Order: sequence, then C-alpha cells, then structure tokens
Amino acid sequence: MSRAVIFPGQGSQAVGMETELLEAGPAILDLWERIDTVLERPLTEVISGGPKEALDDTINAQPALFAIDIMYWRAAFERGCSPDYFAGHSLGELAACSAAGVFSFEDGLKIVAHRAALMSAAAERHPGGMLAVLGLDQEPVERVCGEVGIELANLNSPGQIVVSGDQDGLAAAERAFQEAGAKRVVRLAVSGPFHS
Repeated sequence: MSRAVIFPGQGSQAVGMETELLEAGPAILDLWERIDTVLERPLTEVISGGPKEALDDTINAQPALFAIDIMYWRAAFERGCSPDYFAGHSLGELAACSAAGVFSFEDGLKIVAHRAALMSAAAERHPGGMLAVLGLDQEPVERVCGEVGIELANLNSPGQIVVSGDQDGLAAAERAFQEAGAKRVVRLAVSGPFHS
C-alpha cells in the first residue's frame, strides 16, 4: 500500500499550534528557532501568543503554517515515516515540495512569505473571505454562487465545497446555503477571497 503525507492550507492555523512540536526534539526546535531569523521578524511570537486576528492575517498565517507543516513533517520523518507521495492543499503544496526536497526549509519560508505578501496585497484591493459548505452537492452550491455573485473556489470532496467572494455575497450565500439544506456553513480563517 502506498503512503502519502498531505499538508493543509491556510485556514487551519491556531494560536499555540507549535506547543506539542517543541517537545519533539532538537531538530524541531532548530527549525522553530530559524523562523524569525529567515523572515527577519518575530513571527514565532504571533504563532505562540497571537492574537488570533494577527495569526489569521495572510501575511502571518501562510509562513506560520508552512513552518509548522515542515516541523510536523520532520517529527514524523524522525519517527520513521517514509511516504511514497507528498501533496498539499493550496499553501500546503509548498510544504509538500519542501518535504519532498524540492527546496530547503529556508527557501520555502522565503517563497511563502513573498506569496503571502502578494496575496495580502490582492486581498486589500479586493476584500472578502471564504466559506466551507458541508452537505450540499456542487449543483446547488453553483446555483447559489451565481445568484449572489460569489465563486466556487474548491471542490474538496463530495459534500465539502469552498466558495469565495466579498463579505456581502458571503453573508447572502451563507443564508441561502442553509435554506438549501447545507448541514453546516463555516467561515474560514482567511483574510481574502482566495481561489477566486
């Protein structure tokens, strides 16, 4: 049987997400200590102590998640994890590339920080957000998107679809998805209408 390691994208960050990792050994602690040096700013303070709004800001969320993804990967590798494949969702694709040896942790952190700056600037010009819609098929999600002027962003799995758009469109869509029978509609912790 083949094994894969799959890295998450933006929106899965949480203040204090490094806590357990820092007990995983010196190699993990070394990665943690390199974050601020590579980025030339105190991102580890935001990861450890927030506030949540600062961590959720794209400029911080993306390099924070990349670093934590690689720290988890290193911890798994040191415990014998030997996957056949690496994959990732959006930002997680860059963590997958780094874990697979395409580029170093430091280079990956710089790439991700640049990506985050570009996406943050785009989100400032075109503010909005994202919703995860659980329990609806693609057709009703697309219909609602067309009605309220937002876009289908990700087909994550049957019954879990993500949409992007401006805040007014998302608010209208949230109500419409619930009326259409969605089991749950969740605002994602992102600072822009990404994948739109």
